[in-house]
Amino acid sequence: MRESASSLCFSILRHYLKNMQITLLNDPEFTLMLSEFAIAGIYLPPFFVYACVALPIFLGMRFLLARAGVFRWVWHPGLFEFALSLCLVSILVLYV
Repeated sequence: MRESASSLCFSILRHYLKNMQITLLNDPEFTLMLSEFAIAGIYLPPFFVYACVALPIFLGMRFLLARAGVFRWVWHPGLFEFALSLCLVSILVLYV
């Protein structure tokens, strides 16, 4: 019974990925590369813009975490802050 359930899951996944790939490649709106942002005639990479947007969110979260005393329970506060900023930028890249 397990083998049939796993083979069914794999066949559904394979079918979904096959249809998704065909749909994405046939879609004229779909692009594989991120485009640059032009601000005042200066081209900026999208990662820089995402990092600039994440900075005030990070500073606000850092202030709230410091006020709550979370940094006393963290082994390496600098590493924790870096990981938090990396998570914020990743969320912005994935969902914006």
